[in-house]
Amino acid sequence: MNDREKRFRIGFAAGTLRAVDIPSVHSFMKSNPEIVASWDEQENKTVLKRVLNDEINCGLVVGKPQVPGLLSELIKSVDIVLYVHKDHRLRSKQQISITEIKDEPLISMNEKYHIYHDFINACHMNDFNPEIVAKVGEGDSIYRLVKNGIGIGIAPRFFKDDTDVKAIPITDTYTWDVYGIYLENSPDAELAKRFLEQCSDKFH
Repeated sequence: MNDREKRFRIGFAAGTLRAVDIPSVHSFMKSNPEIVASWDEQENKTVLKRVLNDEINCGLVVGKPQVPGLLSELIKSVDIVLYVHKDHRLRSKQQISITEIKDEPLISMNEKYHIYHDFINACHMNDFNPEIVAKVGEGDSIYRLVKNGIGIGIAPRFFKDDTDVKAIPITDTYTWDVYGIYLENSPDAELAKRFLEQCSDKFH
């Protein structure tokens, strides 16, 4: 009986748990017993594929998929910034363009993250290949490496400035957008919509 009740499954793309209000979402899960309360993160393309194959009922992904029959709702949009060390030559800048860092050692999330591919594409559009010296699996690792002078980090603005590290906006408008996705014809579409309302910035 319990297994039959818990039919609604949610997928989180890597990094998207940072975009949601965990206590609010956890409370919503507990108040809706049909939801399987799993917090596992997977690759962006895996979550999208599982929603399209009806293996899960709702997903949080980075970037808006353009797929017929798939509904997408913007959950959160965060500026992408460059994190620099206090002694770096660019520290005094108020903004930095992508082209200004083409010869800099760069620290990025790894290939499992949507932001990595977006960043590579942005560099290629500006006619250079970035010198990535570190690819990490956790945003905190970017901050620690920058703090120790390993290179410039590129990440959503999740960390506050301190005496060692400063976040500098990128002049080329560039954001990290998290979307909630679900199939339009799903029998659980209404529950998916209510769940995404709990995740959305508009409601917090």
